[in-house]
Amino acid sequence: MVKQKVRDAGTPRATVPAMIGKSPTKVRAEFGRWFREKYARWRRDAVIANPELEFGQQDFAQWLGISQSLTSFYMGGQRVPRQEMLGILAAKLGDEIYDILGYERPDRDKITIDREWPGLPVELRADIARMVAEAVQARDAANTQGVSSEAGDAASSAGTTAGAKARGEHGKSTTKGRGA
Repeated sequence: MVKQKVRDAGTPRATVPAMIGKSPTKVRAEFGRWFREKYARWRRDAVIANPELEFGQQDFAQWLGISQSLTSFYMGGQRVPRQEMLGILAAKLGDEIYDILGYERPDRDKITIDREWPGLPVELRADIARMVAEAVQARDAANTQGVSSEAGDAASSAGTTAGAKARGEHGKSTTKGRGA
């Protein structure tokens, strides 16, 4: 993969995967346009939800968890986020940030499993990921065939089994608080 240098906050230069046929200036400009669009949508939604309040860049920056000056640099197309910031921004603004900057999108299921069960052995993480994938496939198949209750039950059961397995409760009764 070819890499180009693009201006980044906090460091003089950051390495960002090259976007075919685009200069670092174009990458920053495209990111700036995308970021401004996200700000405009966020502001419109915030005003609709709270018409008595006014919302600006400082509020947007606070919502994102970054400084107002960094928000301004992003909007102006002067800088792009560091790779370690992408997950934080993607959670709030959308995964297309990876596409704009030329990064591969992360596996959301893996991220969730790693975050929820950090001490879980690798084998169990793989089992959970497999069960989630099977449940999603069953749900999607049911949605395309118009059969939702059975596949929905299967997806729910797989998710419950995965959670119980992660907590070490596989095979244990889950009737806590109920009469047996």
